[in-house]
Amino acid sequence: MTLFGNALVILAFKRNMKIRTVTNYFVVSLAVADILVALVSMPIWAAYLMSGVLLKEVFLKVWTFMDILCGVASIINLTAISIERFIFKTARFQARQIALMIKGNVKNFLLASEMRAAKTLAVVMGAFVISWGPFFIINIVYGFCDGCVTEQSVVVAKWMHYSNSVFNPIVYACMNKEFRKAFCIILFGRKRCCRPRGRNETTDQTELTLGTNI
Repeated sequence: MTLFGNALVILAFKRNMKIRTVTNYFVVSLAVADILVALVSMPIWAAYLMSGVLLKEVFLKVWTFMDILCGVASIINLTAISIERFIFKTARFQARQIALMIKGNVKNFLLASEMRAAKTLAVVMGAFVISWGPFFIINIVYGFCDGCVTEQSVVVAKWMHYSNSVFNPIVYACMNKEFRKAFCIILFGRKRCCRPRGRNETTDQTELTLGTNI
């Protein structure tokens, strides 16, 4: 699931020029980090749980290094996306300027942009806390009381933070209209996903401008 979802993000980014915004470069970077988690961290951890065979010291150090590296890379990208998507201030300024030019309703533009930004950030933070929270808590507890942490809790916490690599394509890509459209075209073909616009379905210039910044 991790490989499929994140590979789909990268493929959509490659094929669709509209997706190539500043935020989505971070999304693709996040997808690469999550693919490394799926290729390096998850299989070895799963093999250890099923077989119980420990790696040799050298290989264990290499796996531990890669596991931490991939996890930190994922977290750094999550942080960058969260900060960048907080750019609704820019959208608000643009909304004011556009509204003044077309004599529209400024309040409606501001409310829509702020709501979209707030919704995205809420989902971002919620997914991160749910996935990584138990892992960080267990590590802190273990630092003060190693006997207080059970093997079962470590296994659950480890898989929960790995699961964040599955959630990321859903949270950061599927909330974007252009990504959803690109996914549909890749999976089902252009004819089934793209309907011709009628005269009454032209896109407002304001929507296009705000959409690239949310």
